[in-house]
Amino acid sequence: MISFRRRGFWQMTAALLTLIGTAFYWPVDAQAHEPGQPRDQIVIFVPAQPGGAWDQTAAVMKQALEAEGLARQVTIVYRPGAGGLIGLAQLIESARGDPGYLLVGGSPMMGAAVANRSSVTLLDTTPIARLAGDYEAIAVPSRSPIGSPAELVRAIHDRPNGIAWVGGAVGGPEEWLARRISAAGGADPRLISYQGMAGASDVAITLAGGPPDMVGIAAQSVFAPHAAAGEIRILAIAAPGDAFRGVPTLRSAGLDLTGHPWWGVFAPPGIPASEAKRLSAAMSKMVASGVWRQGLRDRGWTDEFLTGDAFHAYLMDEQQRDLARQNGARLAAPGGIARPALVWTLAAVGLGLASALAVLFGWRRVRRKRRERAVREGLAGIAALAPAAGQTGTQSAHVLAINREFEGWGLSPAERDVAWLLIKGLPMSEIARVRGASERTVRQQAQAVYAKAELEGRSDLAGYILDRCLSLAD
Repeated sequence: MISFRRRGFWQMTAALLTLIGTAFYWPVDAQAHEPGQPRDQIVIFVPAQPGGAWDQTAAVMKQALEAEGLARQVTIVYRPGAGGLIGLAQLIESARGDPGYLLVGGSPMMGAAVANRSSVTLLDTTPIARLAGDYEAIAVPSRSPIGSPAELVRAIHDRPNGIAWVGGAVGGPEEWLARRISAAGGADPRLISYQGMAGASDVAITLAGGPPDMVGIAAQSVFAPHAAAGEIRILAIAAPGDAFRGVPTLRSAGLDLTGHPWWGVFAPPGIPASEAKRLSAAMSKMVASGVWRQGLRDRGWTDEFLTGDAFHAYLMDEQQRDLARQNGARLAAPGGIARPALVWTLAAVGLGLASALAVLFGWRRVRRKRRERAVREGLAGIAALAPAAGQTGTQSAHVLAINREFEGWGLSPAERDVAWLLIKGLPMSEIARVRGASERTVRQQAQAVYAKAELEGRSDLAGYILDRCLSLAD
């Protein structure tokens, strides 16, 4: 393999970024649409791995929209990562102004955006409709000695913070529910071991192969088939009442806790108001169809349909609740009780430090956030350049060629994102913030990229990619 000097590495990196940089903001052409006619094609982004509730929703939407003549063809594409924020960034930037693109997302994404201080949220889209919801299920591996919600509480009491939790994205409703259950069992909710996953289907798979003391939280419709196959055992449902579909609820064990994530459909920003109204009307017809109603019944979803200004106001309230919840979690004492005196003391100290350090460090924070936003948008723009999208041009060809290299190396979606950020020249700590992962995880993923590509490190990776792009230009 070729080894590059430091100066040569930065020169080649600059040339490479100039060559492919415009692909980060590649436009998506708006589709012509005659009034009163169904769209020829709608593309639905699922910002998670296949198999979860969002994926199931997109599948039922496709059936219902096509069956009702609201769209001639519906295509589903997957853009997982960072609790749905990668797919969200792609919708906002790459599909801006085009009502032919939709995204399925909901409360888990809103919580992840707040927890990760994301530069994009669902409020940056054109909200179309809230569609459905589901109750959270608490499950364990089939070989776990924990057999009921009451036994789970006793296990937490006997070994505070000894339970390994797995669920949706960090900051989402699953993590919040895990912390509340832990607090009810006597554990410090701030110190629990919680692993966030890219999608609910990943939670089920991880739980099935996890240690006996692992506990998972995901929508009951996602856990149900795995429970039927004997891979996991559902302990309780976070629903009202004493039972849900024959499974005891947390309330039946004395825990007055419920978990009910919702999800809906969102269009890119910048679409005409007439198109937003047309999409809302289409969703109203869709949710009244027999296909959609049957989909709700089969999966045990609740009907949460809401559209128009009422839905936008709901999103505003939901974001404020998430912000308050995250801030409260940071200031909570063990057991979840805030200490007002301590809060005021810390606030006073914090104000003094903030005043002293604002001039020194404020500009660095602003630059870092802008850079992280640009990187997220860049990853979204690269992912948008799929062969099916029909784009042409030199930048598109280079990006597609590099993606094919990544596929040939057998990189996972996460490893591909890390590879792009390595080429861009970001330090490991910044890549970790952008990815919403630990620096240790990012370093492991980087080493996996080098090993699969049979390269020695970052400079060799940049040199190889530059050479690949230059060969296309010949």
